[in-house]
Amino acid sequence: MAALRSTCCKAWRAPGRGLHQVWTGRRAFASVNDKAPSVSVPEKSDVVIIGGGVVGCSAAYHIRKRLPDCSVLLLEQGTLGCGTTWHAAGLVGLMRSSKSETLLSGVYGARLYQELEELTGLSSGFKRCGSLSLARNTERLEMLRRTAARARSYGLEASEVSVADANDLCGGLLSKDPDRFVGAISLPGDGAIDASNVCALLAAAARKFQASIFERVTVTGIEQRAGGVDGFNISTDQGDVHAKTVINCSGQWARKLGHMSGVDIPLHSCEHYYAYSRPGSMNVPSSFPVLRDPDGWLYFREWSGGLLAGCFEPNP
Repeated sequence: MAALRSTCCKAWRAPGRGLHQVWTGRRAFASVNDKAPSVSVPEKSDVVIIGGGVVGCSAAYHIRKRLPDCSVLLLEQGTLGCGTTWHAAGLVGLMRSSKSETLLSGVYGARLYQELEELTGLSSGFKRCGSLSLARNTERLEMLRRTAARARSYGLEASEVSVADANDLCGGLLSKDPDRFVGAISLPGDGAIDASNVCALLAAAARKFQASIFERVTVTGIEQRAGGVDGFNISTDQGDVHAKTVINCSGQWARKLGHMSGVDIPLHSCEHYYAYSRPGSMNVPSSFPVLRDPDGWLYFREWSGGLLAGCFEPNP
């Protein structure tokens, strides 16, 4: 594959240092060590969200939308989307392990992107290109058939397809080694997004609902008052804030942040690599489906006319 670039979730994290400027082929982000002009954060807020990635911005948007009398303050140590969000592959799968999760996370999530685009006038980059999950053996195919049956019971469109049909759907990508696979399932409702765009959309929507968002503000301590019953005192490098509720959306920093308030969060970072070709170098159509090969620990998606390929380690 020509003109490949690669990235890794730890490529931007150096021991003892903050987030440094990176270029992903999508967007450049400033370092959390780059200090912005001094700002004064509000002295109090009903809710303080720590972390300005997709999860934090989504929390800010939904709380302000549903609880308009609840003040919301979001604090981000770098710039919005500069943590785990920037390197997310952006795969949108509707199917989850339960019906409630499928309807909430999968189906609602896909509908949310259109809602945000209408509200902000910005694009999420969401495309409903469908997905294919491949089986290399009969045991995997049986499991995928169960997945398809469960998806249909949840109201999703899902069907088994032959290897030949799967090959046609993904532009002949399987033709070099067709005997490797024994079958596949198709979920036409799945798709892909640009995670950085979605983060920007959610932040813009949260601001429309009067959420306060501050970038380059580092939380240095969290003190519980009466075990959290009387709220929390949050110390930052730009002043202190009192909050009734604190929401930890700080990604790989969540464990460290939890320790500040005596909460043990079972979380650690793992390396995960993906590679992508130079935009337009392979003439991959935008309709190319998300392709998953669970037995090979691989996934593929179209990226700006090229191909993005990611892999997981069986024993990280």
